[in-house]
Amino acid sequence: MNIDDFTKEYDAIFERALIISIITRSMGMIWVANLLDEKKSNKRDIFEYGMNLAKDGKSPEMTDKILSNIINLEMDIDRKLLKTIQKDAVLSIQKSVNTDDLVLILNSHVNLDLDVSKKRHMELEKRISTVVVKEFYLAQEKNNELHERVSKEIADVFNK
Repeated sequence: MNIDDFTKEYDAIFERALIISIITRSMGMIWVANLLDEKKSNKRDIFEYGMNLAKDGKSPEMTDKILSNIINLEMDIDRKLLKTIQKDAVLSIQKSVNTDDLVLILNSHVNLDLDVSKKRHMELEKRISTVVVKEFYLAQEKNNELHERVSKEIADVFNK
């Protein structure tokens, strides 16, 4: 594998891990269920399979053991490193490691500029936070309307 291919795959892992981490830290592990790729998980893609194990409540120790066994089957050194990076991402997310630390953990496997990684992290965090805040605001408005309607109906029943 050449350096460009490796960097491209690393970048995809980095971005996916950060997105999932930001979502799980703000909304909980259950919210990743719709984001996981079942086909990749069934083919034992380390990240997708590992996140499914975490979502299903497996302990970090169990997840680590299973993923390590799969990684040990890999003979290509570059692929093995990419899979190890995926495993570290899964275990960090599963243990609720903060996203800043996840950036440091993932970046520690490669010789890439940390400032670039931190900048990408901040951009992703901002984009995702904007969507989350908007959706929570809309959900809160609907919740307030529901409470008002139910309160009014209850008051109407008891004021007859």
